[in-house]
Amino acid sequence: MSSPGDDSGSGNASECADIRAQIKDNEESRREAPTTSTDQDIVNASEGKADKRIDDLQTRYDALDCPSDESPRPNRLPPLQPAPGAVSR
Repeated sequence: MSSPGDDSGSGNASECADIRAQIKDNEESRREAPTTSTDQDIVNASEGKADKRIDDLQTRYDALDCPSDESPRPNRLPPLQPAPGAVSR
């Protein structure tokens, strides 16, 4: 495995794009968590896992010195409607 400093431009750009896609997927998973369960503990665990994965990916993204003009952190999306019968927060 090479360090960020000796990556080729296209290899680094490809990895940055992959990380951006993974972050977006995890943001969507976090957003969908309240729609998948009526148990608040399960919802909180799902959101926490997604947040942890996003933070880990963001750390990798920053370590690779990916371009900031393509930042993977867009404005947060509003949550989806909770699952039927779930307590609304």
